[in-house]
Amino acid sequence: MTKGKGSVVPVIILALAMILLYSFGCYSLYLLFMDPVVASVIDTINLALASALPILAGYSWILIAFILLIVVLGFVLALGVLLLMRRAASGVLKVLWILQAIVNIALGVIIFIFLLPFGLLALVGLLFPFMGVIQLLIWFRRRRKIERAGKLVEFTASLLLQEKQMFLVPLVIAIFSIFTGILMVATYIAAYAYLPVIFPTIDFASELGSWIFLGIQILMEIPYVFVYFSVFYVFDGVNVSIAHTWWRKEDPNLRGALGEVRSVAGTIIAFAGVTTLVAVAISAVRRSGRKQGGILAIVGVILARIIGMIYRFITYFTLPAIIIEKRGLKDSIVRSAKTTWKYMVDVYIAETGVKTTFSFFGGLLSLGYLVAGFAFGFILGFLFNPTDTLGLIILGIVFAVIFLIFAAIPSYFVFRPLNTAYNTFMFCYALDEESRFKLPSRLPKEYRDVIEAAQAEFEASGKGRRMEEPPSEW
Repeated sequence: MTKGKGSVVPVIILALAMILLYSFGCYSLYLLFMDPVVASVIDTINLALASALPILAGYSWILIAFILLIVVLGFVLALGVLLLMRRAASGVLKVLWILQAIVNIALGVIIFIFLLPFGLLALVGLLFPFMGVIQLLIWFRRRRKIERAGKLVEFTASLLLQEKQMFLVPLVIAIFSIFTGILMVATYIAAYAYLPVIFPTIDFASELGSWIFLGIQILMEIPYVFVYFSVFYVFDGVNVSIAHTWWRKEDPNLRGALGEVRSVAGTIIAFAGVTTLVAVAISAVRRSGRKQGGILAIVGVILARIIGMIYRFITYFTLPAIIIEKRGLKDSIVRSAKTTWKYMVDVYIAETGVKTTFSFFGGLLSLGYLVAGFAFGFILGFLFNPTDTLGLIILGIVFAVIFLIFAAIPSYFVFRPLNTAYNTFMFCYALDEESRFKLPSRLPKEYRDVIEAAQAEFEASGKGRRMEEPPSEW
């Protein structure tokens, strides 16, 4: 196993990519704003705003009330969802697991019957019952795993309630993503407008020219995707460090987490480089298939999905391995692949039951916004025209939809770090099991009851002796 800070080369490559990216992106944005058509649109918008501002000034209290309600609602609902998850996530996961299995089986049967006249195509419907049967088998044969998953979800909620600095990571990533996305769009527009000028001998409308343009687009994606994944992994690694430190019964802090990430920055950025190559290859396969159309478009989508699933499986625990064990990139990927294989059922539960549970609580948060939005619109309409019942309902629905859009903001800030924490806790548990639970851990008694019960159950049913290695089904 290799350990250490890793090569400084990936850091230098990232710095050069960022200089290239933002220089060209800002120049493309400048060219875009200097375009006469765009400048005319901006002038029109400015004139419209200048005309509307005196009118809107009289209703500024509505805008202030709207913003305050959106912000306060975000804090209140996020806190409420986390408190509810801390107390009820385990039970919710169990109920959703059974419901998901039943729905998969029923949906699969309906699809199979519907597609039966189309021959072999009907076999597509059997995929859903297959997933439902797997879930039922896990429920009856490995229910302890589901119980532990529910406990860990509650555990992640407890972590976020105590360590508020974890919310800073999605904030940084969101700001960076928006800024980078704007520059990337500007770059694409500039490329589309100026490539025919730069290469006048190439007819980009022809078959060959369109393929050349696609290749240029894919090459242009590489620095953007590389910088995005580098920043994403680095800052997500901060939350990995915080979650691991907290799990080990220590008090995490942002400075310590940043220091831990800085010590393996080269390896993290190298990992981002590998992910970039895979992501660009997936994009190339999907786009090439779509460009050719027909059956090749379907094959391209399927092939891209398979490549993505394999890569995700292999690298599922790569970032925690880099941060926690200070492994090199190759060793981290191997470690991740072996851990994912060993805890295959746990990963399946995380990707189905746990994510469904997160979606359920995210739905509750969105429902809160929906109700508040309808009430805001209804009350607002009542203040101006209390007798128009239909108008009040319509205005309530309009604001309900607007509020629902804003619900994505607190949802992102809550569930992005929750996913990171859950993934980290799964890896921490693997380390605990390998050490026979001798490592320090913040696991409360109720969590250890589940673990010890599963250990006892395994020993009671496993040939009457304790294995040299910890039981793989946990």
